[in-house]
Amino acid sequence: MSSGAAASFSMAAWRALAGESPDGFSGAWTSLRSAWARAIDERERFNAAEFTPGWDFSGSDYASTIGHGTGRPDTPSAPGEFVIERRGDRLLNGIYPGGAYTHLLSDKHAGVIQTPRFTIDQDFISLEMLGGNLSFANLIIENYAVPRGGIYDIRTSPKRDEMTWAQWDVSFWRGFSAYIEFATQDDVTQFMLDAEHRRETNRPTRRGDGRSAIGVGRVVFHDRAATPRRTVVPLLHLLDTTVGDEIRSADELAQAIAATLRAVVVDWREGGLGERQAAFLDEAVRSDLLPRSLETLEALRGPASAYRLLERDVPVARRVPGVVEEGAPDHPLLVRGSHKNLGEPVPRAFLTALDPEPYTAPTEVRLRLAEAITSPANPLTARVAVNRVWRHLFGYGLVRTVDNFGRLGDAPTHPELLDTLALDFADDGFSVKRLVKRLVSTAAYRMSSDASSASTEQDPANRFLQHANLRRLDAEAIRDSMLAVSGRLDRTPFGPSVPVYYAARHGLTEGDPNIGPVDGAGRRSIYQEIRRNAFNPFLQVFDQPKPASTRGQRDSTNVPAQSLTLLNSPFVIGQAAEWGRRLAEGEAGTVDGRLDHMYVKAFTRRPTADERARLVEYLEGVAEARGVETELLLYDTEVWQDVAHSLFNLKEYLFVR
Repeated sequence: MSSGAAASFSMAAWRALAGESPDGFSGAWTSLRSAWARAIDERERFNAAEFTPGWDFSGSDYASTIGHGTGRPDTPSAPGEFVIERRGDRLLNGIYPGGAYTHLLSDKHAGVIQTPRFTIDQDFISLEMLGGNLSFANLIIENYAVPRGGIYDIRTSPKRDEMTWAQWDVSFWRGFSAYIEFATQDDVTQFMLDAEHRRETNRPTRRGDGRSAIGVGRVVFHDRAATPRRTVVPLLHLLDTTVGDEIRSADELAQAIAATLRAVVVDWREGGLGERQAAFLDEAVRSDLLPRSLETLEALRGPASAYRLLERDVPVARRVPGVVEEGAPDHPLLVRGSHKNLGEPVPRAFLTALDPEPYTAPTEVRLRLAEAITSPANPLTARVAVNRVWRHLFGYGLVRTVDNFGRLGDAPTHPELLDTLALDFADDGFSVKRLVKRLVSTAAYRMSSDASSASTEQDPANRFLQHANLRRLDAEAIRDSMLAVSGRLDRTPFGPSVPVYYAARHGLTEGDPNIGPVDGAGRRSIYQEIRRNAFNPFLQVFDQPKPASTRGQRDSTNVPAQSLTLLNSPFVIGQAAEWGRRLAEGEAGTVDGRLDHMYVKAFTRRPTADERARLVEYLEGVAEARGVETELLLYDTEVWQDVAHSLFNLKEYLFVR
């Protein structure tokens, strides 16, 4: 090994030594050793004073973790592990210190490692870890994962193949119980999570190949925003060896490094590396002081190729959202609702409305709840389901607070009817189709929406159903009906969702791959993509609820924005144009016949004499304004587009009488 190689091995200090004359080298070397020894001593004292140890996952602390996944190791790895590169001439990147790693065999193996629960009693948490773009550490507070983004971004992705420190400011949550989750994440999930960024930046995000990896070292707690200082550095192992006392020149330094590396490699082969030896070896590998090219390591080319072929054939697991049953501690009572005022722990219990018996095991919670909800002996499920179906058909539920059957909710207006329908619904095998058929066949459903004077006086809210409720169609029904009337509706069932159209809101242009077509490719609204950060503008103005929470009873407004939307929306104009084109191409052969045809298609009835007269007058005015001759009237697309657009704007098109 040359003195130049030794100089490149330890950066600036080593370069300075390599440039010393033989007469001055000994003093410089002694001075450097003393300076490093003092620096390491200061770092160790600083770390001991500033940081409270949490867990060291390279040793016995790892046994206190829980987790799951093929990649999660049963025991931690000793110093000296490495990962073979999947492609290219480089055999490996470096040598890992002791820790827990999910990817030593393959980074197709997913894994989750969770720390024990703890109480946050210091302002900062620092974590030592490595991993790829898709791996992360997340803080779970009171069983709630703090979301990424916003002002409290307690989620870290290491994005490096060597241990590095990350830091969280957790002062806001002092006093809360928490645990830390280190996890890999499949690229499909990441692709979905990055969709918002992809669309906002107008940059495509490529799907990966199902790979992700994470490694964890230590966790410490502290009150100042300082990162733990590194005390295991490559130079230390050389200083620890007796050969360090005999170095008198740069050449002797190079020889000492070479001899020390040979000894370390022997220990590595025999599985006896310590942390300082591993750091020393890692520095040698990453600085190419030791070869890691397959061109140089010709003898390893065959085994490396065999590994790569085997690893390539490891299948990528199919993943679906799921939950893992784990025990959880009893939570203290939040006195007067304050998370800062904790009372005595409240034992966990099942829903007393379903079953007063306590839990027998902490892992039975979800299964027991599912069984209780679907039990034939439980009357609540059928009552809630029947009430929601009634709400969709009649405008309001028999219990108007469809999301709340508790003490703060409304009482049913017809309790006996609700009970009868619920029992019959359960006896019918919970068939929604039969329930709907039964309800729409009733006289109550077929009543007129005209209210009598007595009803208006005695029951102005029509809670007792003297007449049918005048109802505006839901946003999706309005949209789908326009597609159906225009002839554009694609009735093909199933298939992928259609990307949402929101170019106007985000300043994107037509044809951009990140936005969907204005008409949603003619697909029903149920197939339109739902995004929490970008809503379909047409559906939104007609009160489609935001997808952040459930809404059993939608708002049903009648505001000027809806009229403006019907006049100016590119979707409405587009459907009017589509219908106008089909009319001009021969839908109904005479003006009177076509007007009848349009009314039947839009309102399921023919126009009255007054309506026909007004429509003919409007038609003639449009034709005159556009300069269309009478004999060509039936064949002009734009004239019939205007007529179709006018029908879409009638209130009768939006309301069910």
